[in-house]
Amino acid sequence: PENLQVLHKLSGIYRDLGNYTKAIEILKKVKDITEDDINIAKEIAELYVKKGDAKSALKIYEDLLKNSPDNLFVLVKIGNIFLQTGQPDKAKNYFEKALKIDANDAEANIALGKYFQKIRDYNKAVEYFDKSKKILPDDPEIYYISGQLYYELKDYEKAVKDLKKSISLDEDFTDAYIQLGEVLITNNKASEAEKYFQEALKKKPRDVDLLIKLGKLYLSQKKYLDAIKNFRKISEIRSDWGKPHALIGDVYLARQNYNRALENYEKAVVLEPNNAEYYNSMAKVNELKLNYEKAIDLYNLAIKKDPNNIISYQNLGNLYFKKHKYDQAIETFKTAVK
Repeated sequence: PENLQVLHKLSGIYRDLGNYTKAIEILKKVKDITEDDINIAKEIAELYVKKGDAKSALKIYEDLLKNSPDNLFVLVKIGNIFLQTGQPDKAKNYFEKALKIDANDAEANIALGKYFQKIRDYNKAVEYFDKSKKILPDDPEIYYISGQLYYELKDYEKAVKDLKKSISLDEDFTDAYIQLGEVLITNNKASEAEKYFQEALKKKPRDVDLLIKLGKLYLSQKKYLDAIKNFRKISEIRSDWGKPHALIGDVYLARQNYNRALENYEKAVVLEPNNAEYYNSMAKVNELKLNYEKAIDLYNLAIKKDPNNIISYQNLGNLYFKKHKYDQAIETFKTAVK
């Protein structure tokens, strides 16, 4: 028994390190010794899911289901696999089977709610998450997803209420802070949103996406120095990325400091020479500086880098129109339409 415990712990270490193949290999040894232990089989199946091997996980769960056709846990797990692999109708069948066995099973209600969220039937999804709240009133994840659903339904008051509840249940739930911030921005409460983004950043100070969100929020409030400071932090984290320099360029552009804007867009281009967005931004600045020929060259360069960049076609067509080059404008817009 002591050796089995050691093997089990060792498997857990490999799992935590992300070496799912090794973790599965060890658990299989444990399973052989313990004569087909069901719980070990479930663990192996979960590891296959983490590894991205849905087929192997599904086989284990289906074998378990043959021996125990009313096993709620297994029914929900099979449904989740089908939902994750783009087979929502099959997933729904398994979730409904589970709820026929026990209508108050929390995991089955949550799973069916996620199914309706996946197919964008948010009203139906809310029904199942409201029921799940009653079954598991202290689960922060339920309130978080419910908040997302109310956000999609544009019921911002209920979204805020559920997301705040999620945070009250788990003060370290960073995603709930971020989602709440986004709801508040949509509801024109930028100052309050800023507070929640800052709280999230305390917990994840190197989260690049969060730094971008907060920086853009500062920019929308004309807090230019705070925005620049935030974007510079990204540059320290990702020194090989042009995006933070481009974002700083956007700040200077908003302040109508065109030379500093160009300087930062050029830094972005040096790091990512094939990014059409940066050439488009440089072209826009040159257009504002009345350097029309240079702007035209840069718009064309942006299109060359990314022939599907609609914004570059639109900007180029508008510039041709402004310069009374109507034939070229028409051709540019036609290309964009195609």
